[in-house]
Amino acid sequence: MIFSSLSKREKIIFFSTCSVIGLSLFFTVALEPFIKKWADLNNQIAAKEVKLQMDIKLLNKYHAISKENKDRQTGFKSERSDEQETGAILSEIENLSRKSNVYVSVLKPYAIKDEGFYKKFIVEIDVETTIKDLTRFFYEIQNSPSLLKTENFEINAKTDQKDSVRVFILVSKILFKN
Repeated sequence: MIFSSLSKREKIIFFSTCSVIGLSLFFTVALEPFIKKWADLNNQIAAKEVKLQMDIKLLNKYHAISKENKDRQTGFKSERSDEQETGAILSEIENLSRKSNVYVSVLKPYAIKDEGFYKKFIVEIDVETTIKDLTRFFYEIQNSPSLLKTENFEINAKTDQKDSVRVFILVSKILFKN
């Protein structure tokens, strides 16, 4: 009918035009949305991978912080009795004084203060030493593994010796109840 009256050249042009129109319709209707969907899914996957990497980093930080927190809590909790803990504090102070070349004349524990959810151990220390050794002793107390704290101190110069001082120190340690 219509095709039989067309010349060979016109038939080729007609089929070429129909092919181009068909391919462009196929590309617009089927292929282009598929490619866009594919690219969108790839972008979503990439975003989720980035989020997953951030979550993994956060999780690693959480585990590190939890471990550090657990390690630090061991310094604030004790399974020992109050008397054993007081003895351990006194022993540590004696070791720190020997390490710092400080002569301890008085080492007296105060009554343990029960503050509800924690206990506060206070020790009175009276020492005679030089300023150089005293600063080392304070440094050792502040950096002790059992988390001792210098509450108060009073420095008095000794009249009979130039570079020697007599120091009254209150040292405390806080332990949370189990």
